[in-house]
Amino acid sequence: MPNKVVGGCHCGNIRFTLRGDVPVTDWAARFCGCGFCTRHGGLYASHPSAELEVSIYDSDELGIYRFATASADFCFCRKCGVLTYLTCEIDGALLGLVNMNTLDERPAAFTRAPVMSYEGEDEDARIARRKKNWIPKVTIRLTSRDRPVD
Repeated sequence: MPNKVVGGCHCGNIRFTLRGDVPVTDWAARFCGCGFCTRHGGLYASHPSAELEVSIYDSDELGIYRFATASADFCFCRKCGVLTYLTCEIDGALLGLVNMNTLDERPAAFTRAPVMSYEGEDEDARIARRKKNWIPKVTIRLTSRDRPVD
């Protein structure tokens, strides 16, 4: 698996590119065991060297859901319903996480990832975990299929 992978939602409204210093197969993958992520096939992996670039073709079709602590945006496509990525702002920086089940070519090793539970985690521990583990460089572009939208 290369150091650059691509993926997105089923209909193509949301596309993303992940880049890192190491192959994606070397990233620590984990399933989230919460009810929402289980229902959406939430399989996540990240690396401190990673960069995430998201392109959204029709921003009116971007759905954002917040639950529990309302500290992260779960971003999905309203056209096809696929949960593609999450974002969280910490100390003025946008951090992200990608549902690796939405990669165009998902590494087979990820299917053996452990299931994690973050129930009962206090806010300080949650923020510290995200600062340490989530993708530190996230760019979100609103585009049209012909040209970027300003």
